[in-house]
Amino acid sequence: MKLATILLMIAGLMCFTASNDAHAQHFQVRIKNLQQAAYNISCKEATGRTNWYSTGTLTTTTDSRWQCANSADCEANIWRLRFHRNSANSAEGGRCETGYTSTLTGDGIFTARLYIHSNVLQSDGVFTIAIMPPVFTTEEELDLLVINVREGEVVSGTPFNGLSIPINQISQRWLNVQMTKFGQSCYVQITPDASSTPIVSGGPNYCNFNPDQNRIVINSRARNGGSYKDSFVTISRVSWEAL
Repeated sequence: MKLATILLMIAGLMCFTASNDAHAQHFQVRIKNLQQAAYNISCKEATGRTNWYSTGTLTTTTDSRWQCANSADCEANIWRLRFHRNSANSAEGGRCETGYTSTLTGDGIFTARLYIHSNVLQSDGVFTIAIMPPVFTTEEELDLLVINVREGEVVSGTPFNGLSIPINQISQRWLNVQMTKFGQSCYVQITPDASSTPIVSGGPNYCNFNPDQNRIVINSRARNGGSYKDSFVTISRVSWEAL
């Protein structure tokens, strides 16, 4: 075999391996504890999960619905949370989750940077960034954002007690979302990139989570509906800073 052919084969193998390695990375969540030590924890894909979510549609999580678009986005920690409806009672969503940690307790600042694309407004999915307890209960669920397309709103806080925001008020632009939790009260600000002026500011609203340990969950799922348009939200940062 000619040397040039061998070198081309090696180069191709190296390129293939590098691409696979990049896509094998996990989304990184930034954590800062009470001692002000900052570190990253991985939000790992959780596939094969199924749930009806009290709707008539079964959502199954797949790796194709939570991934970065390319190697550059993987390196930059930019991921897409996708939703796809297969039929009237079947859909595919994405999901990643961190391990449980006691750092995600008490008071703190919960933040994310994301982009709600125009295709989201034409779907019937639900996109969530939340802090969840070891045993699920809505009393201990803290939602930074729940993008509920069917209802036309974004909700921030504890379910049924959060701040409600019309989706069309904040979609199709890069947003910085910040929730500050003190005790059982939460304050929320949503600010566009390159701006210091919030377009949404609310609180205090009641909020709560497990006092011992929690994890961060990012997922998409179905509501009842009839839209078969693929939709996605781009997420480039999620963090928690203990206070």
